[in-house]
Amino acid sequence: RFESVPYSEKRWIKSDGAEIDVHTQIMELKSAHDLLDLVGEFVNEFAVFHASAALHRIAKAQDHEEVKKDERLRWLASKATRELVRWDKQKKPQTMSKIIWAMAKLDLRLHKLVAQVSEEALEKMSEFEPQQLVNMMWGYAT
Repeated sequence: RFESVPYSEKRWIKSDGAEIDVHTQIMELKSAHDLLDLVGEFVNEFAVFHASAALHRIAKAQDHEEVKKDERLRWLASKATRELVRWDKQKKPQTMSKIIWAMAKLDLRLHKLVAQVSEEALEKMSEFEPQQLVNMMWGYAT
């Protein structure tokens, strides 16, 4: 049985041998290209937090239009969804709304993934804040 990477994992080793704090890198990188390079190296090791945060940050990046056709986005959306559905015990509304919003913003037509996140969201509907609901609705309408 495979387990998700724990949130507490602080230092990860890049292919060039450099040690990095992945969480800090995800939150500080500004370019969608740079974020996708990080995704390409570590996506298989991402927990739901890493995957949803990276997807959301890429969607918010000024250069997000330039990477919409990059296949790593689909890997990342799939990883975020899989981690949410299989391993995430908390299933936070913020995480779910970020995933749906980012997939819509990046024009990822991954309807099966959206359906999986939506099923999880229905279970937690009473916990959603108004802005999280708005973000989900915007994602569905886009």
